[in-house]
Amino acid sequence: MARPRQQTDDELLDRVAAGLSSPSWSLNDAARLAGVHAATLIKRFGSRQGVLAALSRRWIAHLPDAPQGEGGLVELRVWVDRAAATPADRETAVAGVAMLMEDLKDAELSRLLAIGWAKQVGYLAALIAQARDVDDLRRAPAPNVAAQLLLDVQLGTTVRAAAHPFPRAAVDRHALLTQLIEGWK
Repeated sequence: MARPRQQTDDELLDRVAAGLSSPSWSLNDAARLAGVHAATLIKRFGSRQGVLAALSRRWIAHLPDAPQGEGGLVELRVWVDRAAATPADRETAVAGVAMLMEDLKDAELSRLLAIGWAKQVGYLAALIAQARDVDDLRRAPAPNVAAQLLLDVQLGTTVRAAAHPFPRAAVDRHALLTQLIEGWK
């Protein structure tokens, strides 16, 4: 008789995601972070790539499909607050960009990134459309274009931050996103 699972896949993925800080991590590193043997991760996810794909699918599942709560400009500002965290140090910023590049090299992970980014654009476009409908963002470009601009600022500043020894001093993602939105009022 098989032993019952002590931890759910989501619990394992939570622990792995919270501890990943290097693009060169191994299944043994991930298992140590999750508090299990590497064989457990192999049984659940198949491989290192399987862990990455599971993390990506979970990220997509947690992205909102439509406005939540207040919607419009209020919810757009909440998104900025969540999306605007700039890494504190260059090592963390570079590791984030390196992990992104690793994902982009893999066809499946790249496909999942595209799905997640498209879902984010749809969500942001819905918020912008709501804000335009009540004249909160009357000067905003078409909602889909405005949403892509916001996401591209978020992603682009990630790369730019990695080039500086003190990313937070060089890149104020929150200010950039906020100024862009304020310019659309």
